[in-house]
Amino acid sequence: MRILLYDDEQEFYDLLRPLLDREIELQLATTIDESVDSEVLVCGTPSEELIDRLPALKTVIVPWAGIPKKTLALLRTRPKLALHNLHYNAVIVAETAVTLMLAASRQLLRLDSNLRKGDWSLRYGAYAPPLLSGRTAVILGYGAIGQRIATICRALGMNLILVGRRVPEAKGECHSFADLDSLLPKAEFLLVSLPWTEETDSLFDQQRLSLLPDNSTIVNIARGAILDEAALYKELSSGRLTAGLDVWYNYPREEGERTRTAPSRFDFGSLPNVLMTPHIAGHSDRSESLRADELAEILNEHVAGGPLRNRVDVSLGY
Repeated sequence: MRILLYDDEQEFYDLLRPLLDREIELQLATTIDESVDSEVLVCGTPSEELIDRLPALKTVIVPWAGIPKKTLALLRTRPKLALHNLHYNAVIVAETAVTLMLAASRQLLRLDSNLRKGDWSLRYGAYAPPLLSGRTAVILGYGAIGQRIATICRALGMNLILVGRRVPEAKGECHSFADLDSLLPKAEFLLVSLPWTEETDSLFDQQRLSLLPDNSTIVNIARGAILDEAALYKELSSGRLTAGLDVWYNYPREEGERTRTAPSRFDFGSLPNVLMTPHIAGHSDRSESLRADELAEILNEHVAGGPLRNRVDVSLGY
């Protein structure tokens, strides 16, 4: 089986190549002129020209979690091609989500900042962070990441309400998205692990955010646009909620902007009840090796005659 890894990813190629079955011919290309007639294309954002130069192409694999909108749009015009992605970062993102939940709800950064200045006042004041054991967490999205989040939350003794398209009933209290508005008043912790699609864009507007109970904590490790930017800022600036946010509304467009780009048109950074991280939930010291391991595993299964895992429904976007 011929596979084309199309990107400037020499280090990733070097990790992946030794893991593949001998029946797999892997080529690395950085320009269209270097491409060969492959059955499988591994590329996050393939161009129309690249796909059209591969007449034997059957499958496109996006080598990370989540599908770029540009890739979805292109694959919707190529219904004979299958689209797949990887879930290698599920455990990493889940660990980050729970870290954000703990740190935001316990105000750890505020405590640290104050103590560095010799200020112990929170210890002697009204500091009373929520005990997680026995509290209710609504996990919105029960894919690979949501399942990992649920495992950790159960270990912490939390009560779980799971919301998704396909949630095994044995795993806890399970609901469809149609029940969302009736569930939000129970959400002492709301963990968002949904894909960003036409359906989930601005899923949380002002009205929906207002359904969350006072003192609840929002964690978003999915995509910023799932929570309406203005509505989220308004609700958080009131001090009614806390949040741990890893995903945003404005990103650096080029390398020179990486040290001077505000993540939103609103001043989230001035809010003491918000913990902010720069979209690093999937980063770890093992991210690349896990990515290579999963891609090799599904390719080896496929060349042995098995189905290719992680098929994406291009009509839904995940």
